[in-house]
Amino acid sequence: AVGVHRTDGREEVIVVLDGQATVICEDERLTVRAHDVAYIPPDREHDVVNESDRPVVYVYVVAPVGKNSEPHSHNGLTHAH
Repeated sequence: AVGVHRTDGREEVIVVLDGQATVICEDERLTVRAHDVAYIPPDREHDVVNESDRPVVYVYVVAPVGKNSEPHSHNGLTHAH
């Protein structure tokens, strides 16, 4: 596990390259696999956990959300594949 943390004022995108992980964002749990993308809105406590017996490989991108940014309509964890 990465450890529960908050990216204050920043949104985060996790892209799974190989394996499987569980993304936990406050009260939501989402299983993501290779080629999946998870979006975590700003100011949300979250964690990435490998609950499998195989390694998980992923990259993450964190970007600030400033007062000049367009507001997002996302209120929770979003998944795409």
